[in-house]
Amino acid sequence: MEAAFADAGLGLGSADLRRARKEASDGPDRVRLPGTYARTPVVDAFDAVLSVPASTVTKDLRV
Repeated sequence: MEAAFADAGLGLGSADLRRARKEASDGPDRVRLPGTYARTPVVDAFDAVLSVPASTVTKDLRV
């Protein structure tokens, strides 16, 4: 998914996967999570995906 966003030059953006579900016979097979990948048929598992090119950790977050 990240590669598709990067190749399209979208930066911060979202993709509606509902339309892709009707048009594509296959698609990405994983999404990246902090420290790992979740293997799943992305187009079937999600209605949309949000791309956030950069993120930071908040220091001293009290829970």
